[in-house]
Amino acid sequence: MPKFIHMNNIEILSALPANVYWHDLDNIYRGCNAMQLKSLGLQYSDIIGKDMSRVLSAFTPDYAEIADNDLKVMAKQKEFIYFESAIVAGKAYNYISKKVPLYDANQQLIGLFGLSVDITSQQSRKHKEWLIDSMDNRLFSRSENPTLTKRQQQCLYYVIRGYSARDIGTMMGLSKRTIEMHIDILKDKFYCSKKSELINKVISQLS
Repeated sequence: MPKFIHMNNIEILSALPANVYWHDLDNIYRGCNAMQLKSLGLQYSDIIGKDMSRVLSAFTPDYAEIADNDLKVMAKQKEFIYFESAIVAGKAYNYISKKVPLYDANQQLIGLFGLSVDITSQQSRKHKEWLIDSMDNRLFSRSENPTLTKRQQQCLYYVIRGYSARDIGTMMGLSKRTIEMHIDILKDKFYCSKKSELINKVISQLS
C-alpha cells in the first residue's frame, strides 16, 4: 500500500482544481489558494487584506451582482450555488461558484468561504452539466415555479448550460432573435431583470 503523503491545509487548497477564497464580514480578503491568484494574474500581496470590491471590480462589470450573492449567503447563513463571470486580460471566464457562511470556533459568523470552478471551456462545461442534468424533475415539477412551454423549457435548459442565443437557435432550428424573445419571457416568468439573475435563480433551486 502506498504511503500517505502528509499535506497541510494550504497545500491541499493549492492542489484543488478550483478557485478557493474566503473573506470577512467587511468584505476583506483573508485568504485564497494559488488557483485564485493565477486566474486573476495577481500576487498574494495584491489580494490579502484588500477590499474585494476594489480587487474584483477591475475584472468583472457585474461585481455588484457578485457582491449581492455574497451578502445573501451571509445574511441567510446558508450555502448557495451561483453562475458568475469575470474578464481577465480581455478574455471572459464563466464559473460555477459554491459559497457558504464561515464560522469561528464559537459558531459565530465571521465571513464567507467560496469555491469557484471554471466552466468556460467545453471540457469544464461538464461541471455545470453535472449540476443540471436532472433539471426537468427538480425544477419543472415545483408547483411554485411558473408553467413553461416545452420550447421554453428547452431554451432554459440550454441557457443554464451557458450556450449563447445564437448557439441555442442553431440547436433548436430558430433564429437568434426568437431565442432572445424566449429568454425575455423566461426572465419575466421568473421575475428576473437579467439573464445572469435567471441563471443564478434556477441553479440555486437545483443545489
